[in-house]
Amino acid sequence: MSFKPKRPRGKGITNKSGPTVTLPERLLTTHDISRGHNYRVVPTVTPRGIAGTYTFSAPPTFHPPAAPAPTPPSPTLQEPDHPASDGLGHVGPSFSAKAARQYATWTTDVIPSLVPVYLHLLRTTQSLTRPPVPSVPLCVCGKKKLVLNIVCLHFDSLCSRQVHSCHCDPVSAQLVREGLFPCAPIAPTLAVDLKLLEFARLQFLTMVPNKSGWCEAMELFLRGMSFKFVAQDNLHRRFSNAYHWYCTLLDATQGHIQVVIEDSRADFLSTSPLCHDATALPPSSPVTSSSSPPGSPRSPPSSTFQSTSSSQPGSPSMSEDDLPSSTAPIPQSTSPSTSDAGSSTRQSTPPVAPRSSCFPPSPKWTRPSKYLRRCCGLCFGGTGQHRYDDSIADFICSIDACFTQKRNKNSKNPDYRDTERRHSNTVFLSEAEVEEMEEYVESIRARPAPAARRPTTGDDFVEDGMQIPVSVLEECGSSFVAADEKREKASTQFFADTGLMSLICRHDRVIFAVNMTHKGERQHYALALLKRLMAELPDDMTVGLLYDIACQLQRSMLKYRFLGDIFPRLLFAVSVFHAYGHAWPCQVIYHPRKCEGFGLSDGEGCERFWSAIRKLIPTLRISGYFQRLYTLDLHIKFLTSQAHATSGEWLARRWKMCHKRKVEAEKGLRKSGKALPFLREQWALQVTAQTKPMPRRSKHKGRQAVLSILTLDASIVSEQRIVDKLGRLLAAGRVDFQETSDQLTESNKRLQRLQDLRRAKVNSLGISETTQLRRLRDDAFLRARMNALAIKQRLRDRLRQRKFELEKLERSYRRTINETKTHTHIQNALDRRAPTIQKLAKSYNDLCASMRELVRKRKAPRGAICPEPIPDGGLWKLDVDDTIWQDIGLDDDTADDAPPPWLKDEQTRLGIRHMLDLDRINEEERRVLHESISLQELACEEWLVIQNAKATTDHVDMLYQLERRERDLCRLCYFWKKSTSAIHISADDNTWGPSAEQIDQAGVYERAEHVDAEPLPVDSESSDSGSESWATDGDLAEQVETVAFHDEYLAADTLLESEEHNLIEEITVPAKRRRIDG
Repeated sequence: MSFKPKRPRGKGITNKSGPTVTLPERLLTTHDISRGHNYRVVPTVTPRGIAGTYTFSAPPTFHPPAAPAPTPPSPTLQEPDHPASDGLGHVGPSFSAKAARQYATWTTDVIPSLVPVYLHLLRTTQSLTRPPVPSVPLCVCGKKKLVLNIVCLHFDSLCSRQVHSCHCDPVSAQLVREGLFPCAPIAPTLAVDLKLLEFARLQFLTMVPNKSGWCEAMELFLRGMSFKFVAQDNLHRRFSNAYHWYCTLLDATQGHIQVVIEDSRADFLSTSPLCHDATALPPSSPVTSSSSPPGSPRSPPSSTFQSTSSSQPGSPSMSEDDLPSSTAPIPQSTSPSTSDAGSSTRQSTPPVAPRSSCFPPSPKWTRPSKYLRRCCGLCFGGTGQHRYDDSIADFICSIDACFTQKRNKNSKNPDYRDTERRHSNTVFLSEAEVEEMEEYVESIRARPAPAARRPTTGDDFVEDGMQIPVSVLEECGSSFVAADEKREKASTQFFADTGLMSLICRHDRVIFAVNMTHKGERQHYALALLKRLMAELPDDMTVGLLYDIACQLQRSMLKYRFLGDIFPRLLFAVSVFHAYGHAWPCQVIYHPRKCEGFGLSDGEGCERFWSAIRKLIPTLRISGYFQRLYTLDLHIKFLTSQAHATSGEWLARRWKMCHKRKVEAEKGLRKSGKALPFLREQWALQVTAQTKPMPRRSKHKGRQAVLSILTLDASIVSEQRIVDKLGRLLAAGRVDFQETSDQLTESNKRLQRLQDLRRAKVNSLGISETTQLRRLRDDAFLRARMNALAIKQRLRDRLRQRKFELEKLERSYRRTINETKTHTHIQNALDRRAPTIQKLAKSYNDLCASMRELVRKRKAPRGAICPEPIPDGGLWKLDVDDTIWQDIGLDDDTADDAPPPWLKDEQTRLGIRHMLDLDRINEEERRVLHESISLQELACEEWLVIQNAKATTDHVDMLYQLERRERDLCRLCYFWKKSTSAIHISADDNTWGPSAEQIDQAGVYERAEHVDAEPLPVDSESSDSGSESWATDGDLAEQVETVAFHDEYLAADTLLESEEHNLIEEITVPAKRRRIDG
């Protein structure tokens, strides 16, 4: 006889945009309360001052989604609980009808109904530290029961049991009440211990998530203890299904608790004079709900709900008016002004108005959204009252792409997608948002770009809004693969998803992410991330963006006027790790250590994030579309929670580093003997000189042509030597023929190009220039300078190429056999080329020594400057202040003028370097102090919100969760307060929310050891004579003993209020607590 449970009875909520959805309820009667009292194992709790029965309604958070449908809903209806949800509802066409029915049963019936059961279990077992309370609810449906034989999997055993399931008491609720979780919604054959599932969840978050290997190890372990399943490999499929929906239950439960807290926050902020008005807060937070949580005395406001087709499992539902638009508007604000050279990277907009857009307007508020505050309390957790000046960005974020996090394409059905599954607080932007931005970018690029104002007096020029010449921008673009959108980084022929792009704050916490499906690093991904971030911030707050090709992104935004409204609020800089790929004039403007506003932020948080999730590469390479994103969300939230707990340590490390580097910078400034105003003036002159475009006409035009020919002569001689050496090696037959032949071919091509270029330049010379060429060719100093310049340019190119190749090895996260061979080949090639690079450096240093000798003997032109040699230890780093970037004394064309101090004086150059370091350190100190205050304000607000939620909620299960959050916050405040004690904060602001006694008590608990004491030896004679009644029921004695030990800990916990103890009935515990065996 088939059994099909009916939908549980409950309140109906009218949805104007969809059908009526019935939410289940769990009714606890006085009979249940009396029976729980008779067990005298777990304290029975009733609502405050309310006798008799009470109702635990299902949380309004779980507006269940409909069964997967191939037709996507309108992209304008976004899921409200998270600003980056996917509203497409796309489901692959290949999953079976049975899987679809099971998915619908889980999401619409089982998971919402299990949330109150799971919350009740957590309270009655004190978060699974006590045995569950056995209970048998009365059957009220009168239907025939379904008898199921279920195998229960525990840490160290397998047991079989019968479960009688009916309409009013489904098997899933029965199993969860007993601390188990089913593998199927209606008729499961396996139930897994919740503690075992939680252990596996934490293990998969900290190690490689390999369910197949985990299940195999579990089966072998059980077999060693004389337990086995009927067939081999019988555990994997069922355990994976149970684990899948257990994670969904946890997600749904946390979403429900967050709804209660955010509802309390809105109520508290609307009445508290110390905080912002609730109307000024962004309504886009992922947890805002239009209906009150269970147990709340407030009546739900009238609002409309989204249709079930756009909802997600376990995610809250909100009114459409409470949700900001999924797409931010194209800004219409005024154009930014261009700052002085080298003072800031704040850029100007195009001279004409920005292009219009179809994006809807964004809401207005006075501080970051609740979603951002949950992502990073250090960046976004403050009240917004402490602001920086205009030279410092309010927030620092970085963007980077990773092409190792790919997903294989299904060979049979390339469009296949697994069953839809999304995290309720996902960081991924929806496909609709990304596609809309892609269409927006392509539509603007399809139009003819406005004609740029090109000067007629020179070949090189500076575009409107930029601070470096076009020639420098083109050189940077050619250096980076990321700047070439058409370059294939991950083949779309073999991969359905080609990588990830993430936006991360300066504390290495992921804010938003995008799943990339193109073969290159398209700009619309970065623009979509920026648009989403700025939509969650107030209109007067600025963001400093660190990106490996920030100069190219800014140029595109100026050229095509992308996102014109948010552009004035962006400051651009390149990440420190990728600065070596940029030309020196670009580093002068965009390096975060050279421009204002970025402090000591390095922009390499994305690299650290890619390293943290590299263990997922093998697993996610073969996973489904939705499973891949959900797994990434789980790990991102886990990393965020870990980073949140160590926020105080992060601040302490930064503060200590600032103090150490500040001492070194001040010492260097005193050693230079230069005043700060003088150094700032020289730095401004250096920036102006090194970022100006090259002129077409000058009085030294003929001399420059002659010098360029001499440089080409030196390059031709060097390249000819390489060709001759390769020819000899190839003739000897002692090298790899194919590789050496390719190198010889490339060298011959370069040599031919150099010769053709020299021939063209010589033919363009006049009679006077030809005479000057013959005269200068005999000048020893000039010849040495030209050779040194040619060698240094070639050395710089080879070092940059070596750095790019090393980056491939440093990012080689997944080591397959073929990739290992490739990496070995690259490493061997690098080792072979290292002596050549060292030889070039030695030749350059020899030329520098010969030039110094010529200057000493007065055989050099008047006013000649000798270039600096490359130190032995600074050849491979390519740091921003290394000598390899400076061409001082090699390419100056002002021989008739006296060189400025920044060019000729070593002490001035060192003073400028220490001055810039000191400026960045001072900025970092201000930012760390601001972030420390924000952390305190966040803790104070969370504490007050939890207290308000406790005061306005009568539901005992929710009170238990709030008290747990209260204790967790006290523990965090203990660590934060201890770590940030060295940061100078005024005494008035040194409050963390909890009292000093509560924080100290949490510290005592954290420092203490918590283990079970070994049971005392039992005298068999005395036990037989005095404990006969206890020996009759060993299980009951063990439960009472566990409760007694746990109550001793609760009695010592000062965080539990006395009024909560008054609600708990006393339990009589035997005087002797001895475990009786046998």
